[in-house]
Amino acid sequence: MGSLPSSNGPSRPPNQALKLTRLSGCLLGGPTFGEDHGVRRRSPSPAVQLSAGVRAHHIGGHVPHIIPFLVAALIIGGACATQAGQSEAPQAGQTLPDVPGLVIQAEPNRSEPEALLKCEQLKGYDRVRGIFRIEQAMQGSINRTEESLFVMLATDKGRTLNAAWWLDPIINSKPRYDWQTFLGLFSEADLRLSKHAWLNEWKAATKGRLLELHAFGREPASEQDEIKYSVLPIWREAKFAGRPEFEVLARLGSSSWLSIFFNNKDPRLLVNYSMELPAEPAHWLDSLNVQFHPDCQKGKPSSHYAVVQPDGQWQLHEFSKCAP
Repeated sequence: MGSLPSSNGPSRPPNQALKLTRLSGCLLGGPTFGEDHGVRRRSPSPAVQLSAGVRAHHIGGHVPHIIPFLVAALIIGGACATQAGQSEAPQAGQTLPDVPGLVIQAEPNRSEPEALLKCEQLKGYDRVRGIFRIEQAMQGSINRTEESLFVMLATDKGRTLNAAWWLDPIINSKPRYDWQTFLGLFSEADLRLSKHAWLNEWKAATKGRLLELHAFGREPASEQDEIKYSVLPIWREAKFAGRPEFEVLARLGSSSWLSIFFNNKDPRLLVNYSMELPAEPAHWLDSLNVQFHPDCQKGKPSSHYAVVQPDGQWQLHEFSKCAP
């Protein structure tokens, strides 16, 4: 696992938060992101919004770290640091333009070594280490208001999935679930996603593509309010059965990805959001410019979502309740 620099930015009260986008090298993912005309989701706590104008390089094989040209800013258990553009981290409450993001507590409750120790102490650790590489671990209010043990993992042993971001809720100072729970969840999602054989073709289109399971315990990593606000409207309009059970990020590179939701009741996949897709797509999925937001405008990417069948047949839809 690559080492990451530290930061001596100003401290913040523990109830305040930073917002990071999925472009961040610290946390490439999470539920809250914006759309094409700058509409932003609300966070449950005061937040900083960091600039999305960034470049990235890789550390430890998969986890990118950001080199901002406008702003870079924080420390999460020693994981992120102020770099070029500003010598200090942005103050809580400051807003930078056009950067929706993720809620992350500014000061996590445990250092990275303690998070790694917790990983080792969870039942099933030896088994998970035989299947996955643990690329990063930290503890705090990461991407959600609840405290969790956050672990980034990679594997070459999945049917379709080859990475995961798992947030294990902390209850009374202890992780709620163990590695056996994670392995069962990963296997279930991987088996379900393997029905879409075309995803392996997508992964093979260019080097370094990831299909990351994002989960909070046994649920999608996105908070329930976020799913209700930004996923369920199109899920229901497309007449998906049940509710979203799994959340996966199809990552093309450090800052290029698509967000996918699915479950065990419906064979289809819902693609609700994409970010920085390549100018020259290597696969049809690379060209799905969908950035759904319920406060959408017809004809804009914010009005679009896609539904994909197991055989790879897909349809681009426009949300019926968008403003004209």
